[in-house]
This record gives sequence, C-alpha cells and structure tokens, in this order.
Amino acid sequence: MSRSLQSLAAFLASCITACAVVHVPEPTLEMAGGSSATLSELQSGYRTYRGKCSGCHALFPVEEYDSEEWESGVAKMISLKKVKLQPEEREQLLKYLSASSAPAASSAPGR
Repeated sequence: MSRSLQSLAAFLASCITACAVVHVPEPTLEMAGGSSATLSELQSGYRTYRGKCSGCHALFPVEEYDSEEWESGVAKMISLKKVKLQPEEREQLLKYLSASSAPAASSAPGR
C-alpha cells in the first residue's frame, strides 16, 4: 500500500473512532421525579450538554461520572474559559448531568 493510502486509511480510522456514539439519555418525567417543571430544566440542561459541550469535544457518557465529578469538570471548563455559561444554564446543565449520572465513578471529565 502506498504511503498516501496508508495515511488516508489512518485518517479515516481516526474519524470513525472519534465519531463513536456516546449514550446521552434524554430526560424523562421519571428522571425529574414526576415534576414537569423539573423535566423542563432537565431538558434545557440536556440541550446545553448536547449543544455547547459537543461544540468543542466528544461528549462523555453521562452515566460514567457522579454528580461531584460533573460539578468539578464543569467548573474546570468554566475556569479555563473553555465554555461560557449563564448561571441558569450552568444550574440546568448540572441538574441534567446529576439526574443522569452514576452514583460513583473513577475520573471526572475535563481532567
């Protein structure tokens, strides 16, 4: 195989790996504890996660991190000026991530 074909194959393989599908659950009434007001906040947080976070990096599987790790990861992204979030957006994002997250995990996103 020629060098240029090898380079192309390596590039395409990296694209396929980078495009791997990550499970990002849509908010449900059950996740919101039966509250439609809370569901609305979770939906806003979901849209922020899908829209703003995926604009710069691949999304992390939300269930692999706990609430504290998400809080830390989001705070780090904000402090490094990697993302601008209004206070309400940040609160809704963290509510969504917390409602979707695992009880415990090994490492926080953004580290």
